Amino acid sequence: SHASSALDGVAMLLSRMPAGAAIVRKTGADGAELWRMTDSTLSGVHAAVPALQGELHDTVGAGDSLAAGVIT
Repeated sequence: SHASSALDGVAMLLSRMPAGAAIVRKTGADGAELWRMTDSTLSGVHAAVPALQGELHDTVGAGDSLAAGVIT
């Protein structure tokens, strides 16, 4: 399934990163997920944040805005 392949990808990436590393996975209209290693396993922190509901005018720059918010 799509969800398990995404989880496999997150696990593979985090396995190559140091403890404390984080991955943010955008899920489009569903919002975003944050995965963070707390040790050498994927059993760390996972948070799913739903998208805000409202009238959509334009999605240009939405991913860039999310990335900027995560970095700061």
